[in-house]
Amino acid sequence: MNQRQSAFDLHLEKANTFLSSKQFREAEKIVLTLVAEQPKNVDVAILLSIISERRGMIYQQISSLEKVREFSDTRKEVFIHLAFAYLKIGNFGQAGIDASNAIEDIHPPPDILQAAAKIFHAVGAYQKCADALELAITRGAITDAIFYELGMALTLIGSITMAQKAYEKCLSLNPSHNLAYAGISKIRKATPEVNHISIMTQLIKLQRNPWKAINLHHGLAKELDDISQYQLAFSTLKNGKKKLATSCPHSPFKCADNINHLLEVYKHQFAELKDVGNVDFNTEKAPIFVVGMPRTGTTIVERILSNHSHVSSIGESLQLSMQLKKELDHEFSGLVDASVLQQLWSTIDFKKLGTNYLSSTEYLHKNEGRFVDKLPLNIQLAGIVLRAIPAAKIVCLVRDPLDTLIGNYRQVFEYSSPNYTYTLNIEACAQFIIGFRRLVDWLDNTFPERFSKIAYEKIVNNPEMSARNILQFCALEWEEGCIDIHKNTASIGTASAAQVKEPIHQRSKGKALHYKEWIETALKPETLSTLKSLAHDNN
Repeated sequence: MNQRQSAFDLHLEKANTFLSSKQFREAEKIVLTLVAEQPKNVDVAILLSIISERRGMIYQQISSLEKVREFSDTRKEVFIHLAFAYLKIGNFGQAGIDASNAIEDIHPPPDILQAAAKIFHAVGAYQKCADALELAITRGAITDAIFYELGMALTLIGSITMAQKAYEKCLSLNPSHNLAYAGISKIRKATPEVNHISIMTQLIKLQRNPWKAINLHHGLAKELDDISQYQLAFSTLKNGKKKLATSCPHSPFKCADNINHLLEVYKHQFAELKDVGNVDFNTEKAPIFVVGMPRTGTTIVERILSNHSHVSSIGESLQLSMQLKKELDHEFSGLVDASVLQQLWSTIDFKKLGTNYLSSTEYLHKNEGRFVDKLPLNIQLAGIVLRAIPAAKIVCLVRDPLDTLIGNYRQVFEYSSPNYTYTLNIEACAQFIIGFRRLVDWLDNTFPERFSKIAYEKIVNNPEMSARNILQFCALEWEEGCIDIHKNTASIGTASAAQVKEPIHQRSKGKALHYKEWIETALKPETLSTLKSLAHDNN
């Protein structure tokens, strides 16, 4: 090694040291001198992009990496870094393309495959995620983490048997893997003879981190429910959620405050705007938003619609929220912040927002006709849909309020953002449901041509009639087989993955009856009374 190269390497090492100690500006100063000296050095260019990322300068990071790609398309980590960068700015299509480019070689290494799998999972390409993980395993990546990730991906594409095998392999490598137990509990019905109740009970006692323990609490409660131990299941959930709520940065009750505030914002902004005029709903630019509370049948409706020959599904997309944040130039937490929306409503270019949303989702439906965007809590963005996408239809599921309550309370969610923290407290959960129903009723009464409220109970009681009504509302012709949701081969991507692998049934109706005693004890009398009063139009 010559003296000049030795000095170069020393400076590169020093830059990495600064980066490790989070002295980003000092690291950047050194790297910029190295770039000037060797502008086509891929290692230096990647280091500069990492510094940009750590400083939150994502567009600068992308610019740097795109230049690298011009002179080096053989270093696959460049594509991976680019994919993650595009992911951060909401360009899921380009993120997916770069992840695919990263593994296009005949023999991609396991670490590149695993990184690509993370990107595929984030953009909703679950089949590609599973394929990448399986290939990484054949290349020697044998860890509990990779088998857990494979189990998740296989669940989301509906390969339930293979998913269980992946979770079991994860547990054989790490018998204390909390998430794997929760994963199995979702897709397999426990019996008195075959269950993980004992080991999960012991692991809960040993786990002091409430963020990790919550998955065990949910898994244990699910298996206790499976064997009809309802009181113990309820107390297990209550204990786990209570512990997590004390360390969660977001108040469970803030969700209800936000949705109530959203209703007031929308009422004010739409006071003079109710008629949408003449709109051609039967167009490829007319998305169908399927919304509602989680665990209320939104996946059933999505599968009915995506069984139609002219409709595809993009799954549970965050694109609308991400495009709204970009338009507002505001990084609020959650899907939408009512206070921010109220303050900045007049600054929104709704036409641009709608165009950007449609462009951002093209990679998922490839312009092959109409598509379904099924993120249940996009109900909170209904007013944005109505203004930004005039041709969009919104189908909203409602369900018996007590069944909705226990369904949400029993479901494990992502609690690091405020979207689902209402489920950490059963009173907060009930208050959110009440706010949700008030918003839904106003939308249903105000925009009958564009917003349709559908009762879950009516769908499971009479699937064909309900499916016909849904398709008619969405300006779609009836097709035989739309109600055969179990024959739909598309990726599922939701917590209902196991349930929709069978025909529409009524077995989930009245689930709250098992928990009636403890629900009534836990809720305030006036809250319980209001919930019960909302049940009249669900049958």
